[in-house]
Amino acid sequence: MKDEGKAIVGELTLKDIAQIVAKARAYQYYLRRCDDRAFQQLEFMTGSDSDGYPYEQTVSIYRRKEGVSDWLNDHEWHFVVGYEQVESGDFDYIATVRHDNNTAYKTRRPGPPVDVKFRLVNYWHPYQTPKQLGLAGDDLRRLKQITDRLESATGSLDGWVNEGLSAAIICKTLFCRDPVVLPHQRLRAFSESGLTLDGLKAKLVCVKCGKRNTSLVPAP
Repeated sequence: MKDEGKAIVGELTLKDIAQIVAKARAYQYYLRRCDDRAFQQLEFMTGSDSDGYPYEQTVSIYRRKEGVSDWLNDHEWHFVVGYEQVESGDFDYIATVRHDNNTAYKTRRPGPPVDVKFRLVNYWHPYQTPKQLGLAGDDLRRLKQITDRLESATGSLDGWVNEGLSAAIICKTLFCRDPVVLPHQRLRAFSESGLTLDGLKAKLVCVKCGKRNTSLVPAP
């Protein structure tokens, strides 16, 4: 296991980078629509290995280069953070996993869904020049500032309004993810009427499938 407190990009530690990546994924709807070109170029990928013990999961973040379509060379910088299953002790999150029973010769039904605890264990990145690492550090620091601000602002409906945010309603039902945006003015009206954030979330219904399985995320 890597030392979570060891600086790996400037003063940023493994734990810092993992937290930045987690928040950036949560707020990627906002980041891809804000006026910062660097944030618009961010991409995320996830991976998992659930055919043996311990289960493993990875999250990649990279910034695309302008006008380059070759995946091997299209990033300004690239980081991968890795998590591993733990049975006890500290953990970072819980995810629902189904054991992969496939073999090299036969496809088999996966196991039943189970909740698994995962802990941050390592990081990896392809070779990057000092200039690339410097750019990565600059982008990650700015990303931390904006995602920390979004996290703080979205704790209450007044916070959304005071930060000047709109809101995207995203249905979490599979194949039903077309967002509907509530403009800032609507949020202000809800807030002035005395509606709370929890009260607003309780009213949300997907206009496509009719389910209440929705999430509310910030939008510029």
